[in-house]
Amino acid sequence: MAIQIKQIYKAQLRTTEADLYGPGSAKAAIVKNIRLVNTGPASVTVNLFVKRADAGSAAGGGFRIAPKDLSLAPGAAFVDDSEITLEYVSSTSRDWIRGLASAVTTVDCVISGIERDV
Repeated sequence: MAIQIKQIYKAQLRTTEADLYGPGSAKAAIVKNIRLVNTGPASVTVNLFVKRADAGSAAGGGFRIAPKDLSLAPGAAFVDDSEITLEYVSSTSRDWIRGLASAVTTVDCVISGIERDV
């Protein structure tokens, strides 16, 4: 079984809730940390969730993995180093890390973790 240690997501958060990362085909993953940095000139609020595969197409982000409406001051960083396990069930059913910010192009997000074959 192949194990890969890698940055599994690198991008800026959007103002609409979106999938940030879900394990690839026939993979399981452990998210080791999530780093957020506000690169903008004003405070920004951020929300992060984990949506489980068994949640189906239900509306909403899922289970919170950061405080609700987490406020990041200009230049501030937030690091969550609590592990989160994510599973791949099928091509239409997998766990997802989801997120959004109150301003576009100001919050850099890097998610690091481990993927392995199931």
